[in-house]
Amino acid sequence: MPLSRTLSMSSLPGLEDWEDEFDLENTVLFEVAWEVANKVGGIYTVLQTKAKVTGDEWGDNYYLVGPYTEQGVRTQVELLEPPTPALKRTLDSMNSKGCKFLAQNEEKPHVVAHFHEWLAGIGLCLCRARRLPVATIFTTHATLLGRYLCAGAVDFYNNLENFNVDKEAGERQIYHRYCMERAAAHCAHVFTTVSQITAIEAQHLLKRKPDIVTPNGLNVKKFSAMHEFQNLHAQSKARIQEFVRGHFYGHLDFNLDKTLYFFIAGRYEFSNKGADVFLEALARLNYLLRVNGSEQTVVAFFIMPARTNNFNVETLKGQAVRKQLWDTANTVKEKFGRKLYESLLVGSLPDMNKMLDKEDFTMMKRAIFATQRQSFPPVCTHNMLDDSSDPILTTIRRIGLFNSSADRVKVIFHPEFLSSTSPLLPVDYEEFVRGCHLGVFPSYYEPWGYTPYYMSARHMALAKAFPDHFTYEPHEADATQGYRYPRPASVPPSPSLSRHSSPHQSEDEEEPRDGPLEEERYDEDEEAAKDRRNIRAPEWPRRASCTSSTGGSKRSNSVDTAPSSSISTPSEPLSPASSLGEERN
Repeated sequence: MPLSRTLSMSSLPGLEDWEDEFDLENTVLFEVAWEVANKVGGIYTVLQTKAKVTGDEWGDNYYLVGPYTEQGVRTQVELLEPPTPALKRTLDSMNSKGCKFLAQNEEKPHVVAHFHEWLAGIGLCLCRARRLPVATIFTTHATLLGRYLCAGAVDFYNNLENFNVDKEAGERQIYHRYCMERAAAHCAHVFTTVSQITAIEAQHLLKRKPDIVTPNGLNVKKFSAMHEFQNLHAQSKARIQEFVRGHFYGHLDFNLDKTLYFFIAGRYEFSNKGADVFLEALARLNYLLRVNGSEQTVVAFFIMPARTNNFNVETLKGQAVRKQLWDTANTVKEKFGRKLYESLLVGSLPDMNKMLDKEDFTMMKRAIFATQRQSFPPVCTHNMLDDSSDPILTTIRRIGLFNSSADRVKVIFHPEFLSSTSPLLPVDYEEFVRGCHLGVFPSYYEPWGYTPYYMSARHMALAKAFPDHFTYEPHEADATQGYRYPRPASVPPSPSLSRHSSPHQSEDEEEPRDGPLEEERYDEDEEAAKDRRNIRAPEWPRRASCTSSTGGSKRSNSVDTAPSSSISTPSEPLSPASSLGEERN
């Protein structure tokens, strides 16, 4: 380690010598991040959940500094006057220079400044360049270059030590941002990361080994009320079902009591978060449910913020139709109940033919007519700005999950974070998670990730409260072998018909430096053969026996066929998405 780095870490030049335990009343802590009252990803959750605990410990000496946004101010910030004259003078001076601020010892305090991610790192670099008496901490939750490398279908974890970081950053046009991140990591007195895997990544890409690994925390107290979990799940599930009733009006031909709700959520990083793998898995699940005639339906939600300009008109119309039907049903119910009450009051059984008049039947017929729709329910709840090039929508078109009546897997893409004030799905994220049955997070690049832990905490609580209905078996990697990181593909391999329309194939990727990994390549014929062995053929009525053209003897067809109105069956069972493509053609 360079001498300058050793001195920087040990002596903290420019600062007074502190005792092992110092007086918090004479110390000020500033925490700086782009996601203070500005929800972008997981760092927002980190700061939001730790703010109360840190505030209780530090009191008025704890300050969070973030970007000023009108939306954040209206919903998450309480307007206060600066509590001290020194802070008031500082804010007045910055306001006079064009900086807009909202604020929440006469003695000169010790100052600790904690910066999160490269977006706030420029402040750290300036503190050190100007030799300010401030102890600095830099926490990286994920490296910038790591995100870009993984998104580009690179064998990332197996080649961490081999990357030419300057070349890779330059080719991706992020060199200046990468330099800011690397400078912040090297200028900080203390450099931390949130997990061991990110520490290894930072050591190779940022060229500094983190001093401390500080795992993100999860407040488990709110998961401790075991007796409430089943009721809360039912309530949250009912809220989701109300949305589904409106979204699929006119095509609500599946039983909501036999419907499972899956979801994936997080930053919109298509490959890094595993949305590509999830979509391919859903296509195969849809195929298996259809060929086996299952009555089970799966509704899969994608909660990932993307660029939109408004709500989808069809989606809004669906919720309006649902509410109108509910009002109509309540009106008829009240009239029916009043007539029933009056009839019973005089001691006679009601004449059921007179309980509803022609006006009531007309009203109900109009309500039924309003539920008719010619198009499939929309996949996306909003109008996308880049609809034609959006990765999720492009993949959905390729695999053919269009929410048709024949599909047993329905897909809903909600391209903004959930909120209880939304006119479409008025639930917060935690309530939504509580109402779903399964969260799927097949991330390739996941330095920490709160979403899997929220799901795991709820599942664990349910298993402890209701062991007869829920089981929880945590999985640990083999101690001798550990985790093996697979080589990702730009587009997950899918059978031939859907694969031809893919913009990039796995074979187009650059081979790794040590030569091709033959055992990881996808063999179309081999996978199709596995499908023929493993997938049970549907039990359709057998076709009448036919006469052989050569021997004249009768033989029965070896493959069952469906009636003409059913889905045609190939002579050999194809792999899931391939057969799916032929059905739609």
